[in-house]
Amino acid sequence: MRKNPLLTIIVGATNTGKTTLIRKTVEKRNRALAITPHFNEWTDFENINPVNKGFWKFKGIKRIQAYKDVIKDINKQDNFFRNGVIIFEEARFYIKPRVEEAIEQILIARDQRKTDIIVAAHGITLIPPIFFSYADMFVMFRTQDNLQKRKKDLIWFEELQELQNKVNNQAKTDPHYYDIFKTK
Repeated sequence: MRKNPLLTIIVGATNTGKTTLIRKTVEKRNRALAITPHFNEWTDFENINPVNKGFWKFKGIKRIQAYKDVIKDINKQDNFFRNGVIIFEEARFYIKPRVEEAIEQILIARDQRKTDIIVAAHGITLIPPIFFSYADMFVMFRTQDNLQKRKKDLIWFEELQELQNKVNNQAKTDPHYYDIFKTK
């Protein structure tokens, strides 16, 4: 684990390589927790229940199929996930005011909990804005996302729009092409 945990936002259209990249990134880690609202994603990993005391003490990669209070449950005092990577698949599932408050608690405490965070979505407009303030890097695959919709939320709007143009152009010949923008 690095000294300062990272928050990585990964965006791209369907079948561009987001989940493949995430899997390659976390397979070398001691512990990763994939939270997905889809019943058919990450199914090759065991499901766990964050309500169970000490749920976070596993090794390897585990999965939680997202439900209404999943963020609150993984963030309960004395039972919160730590020392690993949390993957928020399909970020638009977490765009709800009450959920965003719980997510912010995780984001604020990620240094103390030694937790990297990966947020994945089909576009930046589908990412809850709370993640932008804490983002260390954006990984962008081809996307048809209209970044203008997030202009007021992104201090790196121009850089990300330029990155999107570059990636979309390269993706014409390589559909799995991606590039990275570091915020710091």
